[in-house]
Amino acid sequence: MPLPLRHKNQGAIRAARESLAGAESTLLAIETALRISIEAAWRDLAQAHQTAQSLQRDALPPSEEAYSLVRDAYEQGRVPFFEVLDAQRELLALKRSIRDQEIAYARAQIRLDALTDSAFTATLQMLVSP
Repeated sequence: MPLPLRHKNQGAIRAARESLAGAESTLLAIETALRISIEAAWRDLAQAHQTAQSLQRDALPPSEEAYSLVRDAYEQGRVPFFEVLDAQRELLALKRSIRDQEIAYARAQIRLDALTDSAFTATLQMLVSP
């Protein structure tokens, strides 16, 4: 009857393989989380940019004109002062919304910069390779 031969380091080899598999699994999870974070930051950046541009282009000029018209009408005695205040409040609320979108854009840009920092070579490789 042949004697079963066992490599003396068989247990250590098995443990090393299991450790490697765990490390590869962890790496895959980190890469997946990084990709999801980059995609979310990019979506946030694009959405904030589009919203801020749209508000500045489409909503701000009419709001500024309305405020100017109401202010002129007040100066001519045609409307009460509270209408000037209402128009001013609406204009300021719109400007606040634009500012909030610009802040959201800046925050998303900072997140993207942090996630894609070229000093972090693993991130750079992920962005270059499919």
